[in-house]
This record gives sequence, structure tokens and C-alpha cells, in this order.
Amino acid sequence: MKKISICIALAVALLLTACGKKNQQLIAEIEQANSECPIVLNDNCVMDSITYDEHSNTMNLSYTVGSWSVAMFSDEKTQKEAISSIFTTSETEGMLNLLIEAKANLICTFNYGDGSSSVTFTPEELEAIKSRSDDPRTLLTSITAASKTACPLKVDDNLTMTDVEVTDNYLIFTYDVEGIEPEQFEQVKDLLRDGLRDGLREELQSSAGTAQLEIMKRGHYGVQYVYKFPNDAEPLVFTITDEEIQQF
Repeated sequence: MKKISICIALAVALLLTACGKKNQQLIAEIEQANSECPIVLNDNCVMDSITYDEHSNTMNLSYTVGSWSVAMFSDEKTQKEAISSIFTTSETEGMLNLLIEAKANLICTFNYGDGSSSVTFTPEELEAIKSRSDDPRTLLTSITAASKTACPLKVDDNLTMTDVEVTDNYLIFTYDVEGIEPEQFEQVKDLLRDGLRDGLREELQSSAGTAQLEIMKRGHYGVQYVYKFPNDAEPLVFTITDEEIQQF
């Protein structure tokens, strides 16, 4: 009986040591990432900190979001879809694996103005992120879910984004136009298309866009911007091709 007890004690000790090593690796990765904060992800989102609570075995991500992002992250499902998309790239796969191995939780907090909201991922939910479909259309739909939820979203005095759609070949953004005639767009359509392409490149090459860019390249996706005018005028469509995005 004494030998059995010693064997059990040794087994437990080895298990705890193994878990401790996994957690130490996770802690080291989090501390390294946190040293680079704050990270400006885009004009409306800044990652403030990445910390680890050893007592609860929880990684905490904290963001400050702007007015657009508040509308986009209006419910828990949308928030979880957006965060899940972060772990779809080869760059973040290692961190996800460390969280799963450590059986850690993940809490993401979005701070905006005078308020905040947060979502929690259990170890089981993090495992589900790893095992979910890697189909580009499914992943791209998840990434853009926040933007779709925010529609209709007034972009400026003349444009309102009314829909975000993922098809087999394109990510499509649709806008309603007010106060600008179709002829005015036609006069500068080449300049406008170049501006849309360059803006898309900048967005997808940013820290916040790398996951989406990787998925779009893998799925050979292009982007279309559809501008709809009053009085049933013919919509104006600008296409950024897959070939162009492959060069981003």
C-alpha cells in the first residue's frame, strides 16, 4: 500500500510539473505580447493589454474601441465571432494551442467611452475554435459578422453601408449614396477604384487584417464595392480582383 501511495504521489507530481511547464510557456508568450502593447489595430480599435491571471488560469485581452466598433460589437455572439477570427492564422495558432494545452480561459474586454463589455471563452470553447471548419467562406463570414451586424452604418454625410455579404468568390460591401450623382462617380471612377484598392491593401496588411488577408488569399477571394443611388439608377460596382489581393 505504501509503494502504491508513493507511485500515486510521483504521478501527481509529474503531472503538476508538466502542467506548470505549459503554463510557464503560456505566461512567457503573454508577457512578450503585452510588452508590445498598446497595439493600434485600426482607426477604431487599440489592444491595450494582454495579461494572465495565474489564480484563475485566465488570459485577459483588453481593447479600447471607437464609436464604429461599439455598433459592430453589439452582442456577445458577434464579439465571440470577431475574437475567434483572431486565432485563424498561422501567426496566432501557437498561442491558441498554448491556451488549450494549459486548459486556460480567455476573457476579452471592450472599453468604449464610459462603458465596457466582456466575453469569456471556456477551455472547451477554445478547443472548438481549433477544430471548427477551415473553409474560407465560413471563416470570412465569421470575420465580417461584426460589420454586417452594424449595418446600416453611416460612414459619412454621403455614404451608408447597408450590407456585407460573402459569396463563393467575393466579399461584397454595399452602400447607399446620397447627395452625389452617378455622373460624379463616373468622372473619377479610376481614381476612386485606385483609392479603394490602396485602402483595402492598407487595412488587410495591418495588425487587425492579417487573419482576413490570409483567408482571402487561401480562398482566392476578391472584393466588390457596390454603390447604390436613389431613383433606381444603375449601381456602380468596383471590383478588386483575387489576382490583385494575392499581391498584397
